[in-house]
Amino acid sequence: MFKRLVLLVTFWAALLSAFSCTKTPAIEYDLDGVEGKWLVTSTTGEFIISHENVFTTEDTVRFYNGVGSIVISRPGQNRYYDEIKNVHYYYKLSGLVNEDRLSFLVPAADKAHTFELVESGKDRLVFQYKGNGAKAVLKKEE
Repeated sequence: MFKRLVLLVTFWAALLSAFSCTKTPAIEYDLDGVEGKWLVTSTTGEFIISHENVFTTEDTVRFYNGVGSIVISRPGQNRYYDEIKNVHYYYKLSGLVNEDRLSFLVPAADKAHTFELVESGKDRLVFQYKGNGAKAVLKKEE
């Protein structure tokens, strides 16, 4: 009888703890820690800035000085060359980090666009575009 009671209590405790835990995305570092070369592995929508979809699957994204300067290269569609950084690229963004250090603003001709870092880790980033809720998952390349 005692064993059944212990087993029942253990079962309910495990079940209760499993449902009471909310899984929140991990933020290991803020936008000041983002740097290097990343590959966009998936997106859940479009990131339209000045009539351009700036993040699509297979894009290579390079962060310089955090999100101060973002260079996006796209296979077969690169149209610019940066001699200083020695990189061919499709689109370049300049962001202004907000006080929360987890979101940044990209000023454009049509309006200011906000991106939020919703997950960050050693080899994975997830950005959400506040304009439409689209997300981009990036994997560390270098």
